[in-house]
Amino acid sequence: MEWTTVLESSAAHAGRARHRQKSLIKTAARRIPSSYKDLDAMMKELYKEENKKAKMDIGDIIRVRGSIKVFREQREIVASVFYKVEDPTLDIQMARMLDLPYMYRNVYDKPFAIPDSFKNASEGKNDHGMVTQAHLITQLSEKVKVFLMKNKIHNFYQRELESVDSLIAIASSPVSDSKAEPKDSSSSKQIHNIFKEAIKVLLEGGYIFQKGPNQEVYQVTDQDKDLHKRTLSIIQEDCKRQKHAEKGCHFLYILTCVRQSFGSSVRETVLRRVIDTLEGNSDIVSTMEKYYTAF
Repeated sequence: MEWTTVLESSAAHAGRARHRQKSLIKTAARRIPSSYKDLDAMMKELYKEENKKAKMDIGDIIRVRGSIKVFREQREIVASVFYKVEDPTLDIQMARMLDLPYMYRNVYDKPFAIPDSFKNASEGKNDHGMVTQAHLITQLSEKVKVFLMKNKIHNFYQRELESVDSLIAIASSPVSDSKAEPKDSSSSKQIHNIFKEAIKVLLEGGYIFQKGPNQEVYQVTDQDKDLHKRTLSIIQEDCKRQKHAEKGCHFLYILTCVRQSFGSSVRETVLRRVIDTLEGNSDIVSTMEKYYTAF
């Protein structure tokens, strides 16, 4: 009887112990910080989103970054990074569409040119190791362009450039013409002509222009605030008229108005640089090819 009682007491004690153990496990589970549970849920959600973005279907918009190579005479992108773009409100697509006119005009439609820093040092030299005059003029025009930009020069005379040592060093380089024997290019007349031709290159490119009766003064297009303000004012005022209200002002119309204020020597390339700057600053927008409006 006593043995039975002992056995029953031991069994009851073991049952109570198991019950207490289960209770402790439940209590410990309840005591686990909610932050750990939230973290686990966040990680699961993150994996879910990653898998969702990694799955791409036809028609999805993706952003790709990489390099371009030619394979079987076709250009293709070697993607280093790409991911799916979530754009339910079409904001990203609209922003890209607004960028495209500028990108095509200034990048995509222009022929690729190797930067001067990557060109072969022997390029533009003849068999005697001397640069040709055409190459020297191009080189000097690039150096003048950098000099004007770096020093934020608004206007200048040619003789002022001819007093800059770094530019003189380039202009006085020995020059040879393929049709003639090498000449002595150290004379002041030769240097003056090299500078004159380099300035002509900048004029044709629209980097500089001349205005007013004094044709010896050259204005730097990007630094001429009056030219930018006048161009913007023309577009703003004329777009209020019924004639230009719908499509905006045509490029040639703007050019005609600018020439009335700054003279007929303002080239199309000059106005093109001004228009690109205003459009890049969102002061004006292109409504269609060569038509511009302002708000």
